[in-house]
Amino acid sequence: MYAGNRLLSDLFIEQHLSTYVPITYLRDLIIELEHKLVSYFPAYNGFLGVDMMICRNKEHDYRIHPCVEINMRMNMGLVARAFYDRFVHEASEGIFKTVFFKQNGESLQYKTKMVAEDPLIVKDNRIVSGFLPLNPVSEETKFMSFAHIVSG
Repeated sequence: MYAGNRLLSDLFIEQHLSTYVPITYLRDLIIELEHKLVSYFPAYNGFLGVDMMICRNKEHDYRIHPCVEINMRMNMGLVARAFYDRFVHEASEGIFKTVFFKQNGESLQYKTKMVAEDPLIVKDNRIVSGFLPLNPVSEETKFMSFAHIVSG
């Protein structure tokens, strides 16, 4: 089940990951994976994402698990990345989520509360901060996707 994505700049992501592994490891791995994937799928033209993770091993240091899953389709991680790149101010960060609400009216109450508490602030056509529902929300809405941005 999709839980959400953090909306962060590439620089922040690299800085965060470099606290676990040298960033050169990740960059080298990306280049190697690109070469291998092109050789395995030479005629493929479309979206492609490789899920990876950083894991602690028995020696209690961290390593990159290079390929948990390959997605040859648009997925929510790619949607979140595109959303950040196109709409979020580079000094801001946030979350991109889809939430299920069990009862009628819950999603509308949540949206109304969040929009009132954290209204959208846009500067130079980029979101600096605020709560933004990404789908229409009514009394019957059960699923709501949203971005919640905070200034950095």
